[in-house]
Amino acid sequence: MKKVLFLLTLISSFSSCVPSPTENVNVSPIFVELHSFYTPQKITQTFLWHFTPHAPMKDSAYFLEYFGINFRKTPEGILPLSLFGISDTLRKDSIINEGYISDSLIMMYYGNASDPLTPRIVLLLDTLKVGANWIAADNFLTKNGAKVGIKAVVENYYSETQAGKSTYKDVYLVSYTSSLEGTQIPFEPQYQNGARLDIYYARDIGDILEICKDSRDSVVFKNELVETRLR
Repeated sequence: MKKVLFLLTLISSFSSCVPSPTENVNVSPIFVELHSFYTPQKITQTFLWHFTPHAPMKDSAYFLEYFGINFRKTPEGILPLSLFGISDTLRKDSIINEGYISDSLIMMYYGNASDPLTPRIVLLLDTLKVGANWIAADNFLTKNGAKVGIKAVVENYYSETQAGKSTYKDVYLVSYTSSLEGTQIPFEPQYQNGARLDIYYARDIGDILEICKDSRDSVVFKNELVETRLR
């Protein structure tokens, strides 16, 4: 269960083939339909991920699945909410996260969205274009009670790149940089002061790869979308 809870703090995936500058186009398109850059809301699909931490921790695999929607309002008055389940490969342990997904806003709640204390983060906002930036979270509460601020910026665009065994088109790199807003040190490496989480979003599939680096630019963990399966 501890492994699943740790994986909950991750926001996505990594590929052994990191996009290179030659895969860039000079001018990226601008997308306004943000829902097409997040996990498809299809009951028939399940997504297998491979998590690779920095030594001495061991790598692991887990499933991400869409379970439907509910119409319970959040404290901000947002609805409906999509339900996403994360479970180990033996399906012994599982956790449900809730997310709001629209053309202009992708917000993820790490737990029950109706609870005002549940940590939440704005993954995508308004339009996808290189240079766009926003406050992803303010006073974000980590697992051990630390408070951090998170800023997001769209760093790059790739017309095509590979993750796992698949090739994806229209991929945006969004970087999330954390800064401490208190004296408590976060347990999760992606929320430590100066840490950066790079997430690659592909059209019609969502996050396909993720790289977390500390303030010294050293890789802390990598996460990869291995394959999409039918349930």
